Amino acid sequence: WARDWRALALTHPRPTSADLGQSRPALPILVHPWPTRCSTMDSRKRKPPDFSCWGQILGDATGCPPVEASSRKLFKQRFCDLCRNGGLTVPAARLRIVGNGSSAVANDKSGGAWNMRRDTTLWPEHRVINQNAVPTMVLLRKRSLEELPGLLPYPCAPSEVVRLLVGAQTLRPAAVPALASPPSTSPQQRGGGEGGGGEG
Repeated sequence: WARDWRALALTHPRPTSADLGQSRPALPILVHPWPTRCSTMDSRKRKPPDFSCWGQILGDATGCPPVEASSRKLFKQRFCDLCRNGGLTVPAARLRIVGNGSSAVANDKSGGAWNMRRDTTLWPEHRVINQNAVPTMVLLRKRSLEELPGLLPYPCAPSEVVRLLVGAQTLRPAAVPALASPPSTSPQQRGGGEGGGGEG
């Protein structure tokens, strides 16, 4: 060890007073190019934008091309050309008729496809459709045969398939369901979403 130290001293002599007096250029500060832990965690939390056609989200459409982000401002623009022209299909078990005795119903203004279940509504996840005509209808996210307050079953077998057309602001049935009498229910439903009409 001693021999190594002496060899190091000979190859690297101590600086003299003249060397110490000379001004030397400052070394540049190197910034580490790797991302910090916080930025990495933030990027993991961010969800990638979903450009899926709403025909796949609301109905049984398959093979839909992605919808361009720049054109997703209006309701109809959230669907691909295939669904805009041909519509989409859903089982009748996912459809309900809003009774006349129910309070005014509307979709949330969050911009999502579904109205989420909250304490202010007695319905599961759903979307109000055909609200610009009669009857106003509700599209459930999942099939259901249970009775829901303020809603009536769709007037056909639950296993039948119903075609919905894409309008400018809402979905509407290709054929208006034939009702035996105007739907009426007790006014215990408090509404399927907060706010006014908004986008269908």
